[in-house]
Amino acid sequence: MLTFSNIAVSKNNQSLFSNLGFTIFDGSVLVIKGRNGIGKTSLLKVIANLIPKCSGDIFYNAINIKLVLKEFYELLFYIGKADILDEEQTVLKNLEFWGKLYNQEINILAAIKTFSLEPYIDTETYKLSQGYKQRLLLARLLLCNAKIWLLDEPFNSLDYQGKDILINLIKARCMQKGIVIITNHNQNIKIENSSEINLEDFCDE
Repeated sequence: MLTFSNIAVSKNNQSLFSNLGFTIFDGSVLVIKGRNGIGKTSLLKVIANLIPKCSGDIFYNAINIKLVLKEFYELLFYIGKADILDEEQTVLKNLEFWGKLYNQEINILAAIKTFSLEPYIDTETYKLSQGYKQRLLLARLLLCNAKIWLLDEPFNSLDYQGKDILINLIKARCMQKGIVIITNHNQNIKIENSSEINLEDFCDE
């Protein structure tokens, strides 16, 4: 269970939102919505400890993460919009790198099959379409043991098949009692039993 209490975030010395509070339980999906520039990506980065928050606290299973930072961040896996693949390496080489990094080389074949990357395993990444680059990024989810997924606009560039693959993967993660937090501007995406927050409700404007 993750609980956020009175979170405030600013960017370039300008407040984005404040007094943000919510709880997300194990086995749940939270969709963060709001207009561009409202702070959706910033909130994910705060959770991932990539940028600081101005105030507030985050609790994991009722324990303030300040007290268990190392253990908490080992539970997270963050995929951002600006994540960089090794464009000069093949699809397989990229996955082998991540599999080795997370000691999950046994799951490389599953990652390839899940995202239908078989025709491209020997293709240099720069030759892929944006949709297949996104599939390759998301295939990394199968190469980690993280309990909490933080996904920034993960449906970007995906075709219908790719979106269905990701939705099913999110469902599977939740069935395993994981937590998935995503940002999404695509109103056509529906994930069963997900809850939503709109950051505009916490905007200081």
